[in-house]
Amino acid sequence: MFYILESDFETWLVNAPHVKHVPARKTEIKDAEWLAQLMQMGFRKPSFIPERPQRELRDLARMRQTLVQGWARVRSSHFG
Repeated sequence: MFYILESDFETWLVNAPHVKHVPARKTEIKDAEWLAQLMQMGFRKPSFIPERPQRELRDLARMRQTLVQGWARVRSSHFG
């Protein structure tokens, strides 16, 4: 979802364990409002997100790794 919204909005991806310590609210809307207030006051910082070209390169590297592992699994099961 972050990648879809990033071109149209200022989006922040925040580390979940950091947000977990925020006192609970009754609804998701109130949670979002509370988190936005915390971020405006500087109590939460966005996580590092690499630029799109680096993310695309990482995705390709991960896909290659998955394909190579799958190939090795098939090869070992057929050629023992």
